[in-house]
Amino acid sequence: MDVKVHEVLAILGPNGAGKTTLLKCINGLLKKKIGIIMVDEEDLSKLTKTEVAKRIGYVPQRAEVPKITVFDSVLLGRKPHITWDASTKDIQIAKDVVSRLGLDALSLKYIDEISGGELQKVQIARALVQEPKVLLLDEPTSNLDLCNQHRIMATLVDVVKRNDLAAIMTMHDLNLAMQYSDKFILLKEGKIFAAGSHEIITPKNIGAVYNLSVSVANYLGRPIIIPI
Repeated sequence: MDVKVHEVLAILGPNGAGKTTLLKCINGLLKKKIGIIMVDEEDLSKLTKTEVAKRIGYVPQRAEVPKITVFDSVLLGRKPHITWDASTKDIQIAKDVVSRLGLDALSLKYIDEISGGELQKVQIARALVQEPKVLLLDEPTSNLDLCNQHRIMATLVDVVKRNDLAAIMTMHDLNLAMQYSDKFILLKEGKIFAAGSHEIITPKNIGAVYNLSVSVANYLGRPIIIPI
C-alpha cells in the first residue's frame, strides 16, 4: 500500500494484532520476513541506519525521559546529520521547529517537568528536525486527555501538510483515526485484513477484526463508530 505526501495512514487493530511490529518493520528496527519498503523509490533495506534516519522520523509510544532541556532533546534529532558537533544550521533548524510547534516557552524546561501533551509535541519536534520524508508514530495520543488528543492530532496533520510529509501511525481510538486519517490498514492476527480509504471502515470489517458489533453513522458530516 502506498502513502503519498500530505497523507496520514492509520494502522488499526486489536491488542496483539501486530500494529507496533509493523511500524518497527517499516522503520527497520525489526527485520521483515518478506516485502519491500520504499521511500521515494529507494529500498530502505539497502540503506544504512543513518540514511534511513534521514528519511524516516520515528516517535515511539514510550520514550525515555532523560534530565535534559526541551531544546536539547529536540536538537538530538539532528544526530543523523551531525558529523562532529551541532552546527549553526543544526541549531537554527531546531529553533525553527521548536517555534513552529509552540514550544518556545518550554525550551529551557527539563523534559521531566512538562506535561504528557507537551512531551508528545517535543517528540514530534525531535522527529521533524531529522528533516524526514515520512513520520512514524506509535500511539501518538496514548495517555492524553481528550483535549490534548485532538491538539496533538491537529498538530500532526498541520505538520504533515506544511512540511510536505507523509505520516503512518498506530492507533486504538477508531473515531480519532477516522477524523484525522486519509487511509487505513486493518490488522487481524498479524495480517492485513483490509486496506484503503474511509470506505473500508464498515460494520462488517470492524466486526471481523475486533469481534464487536458496531454501527457506522454520520454526524455533522463525519463518520463515527458506535458499538451496539
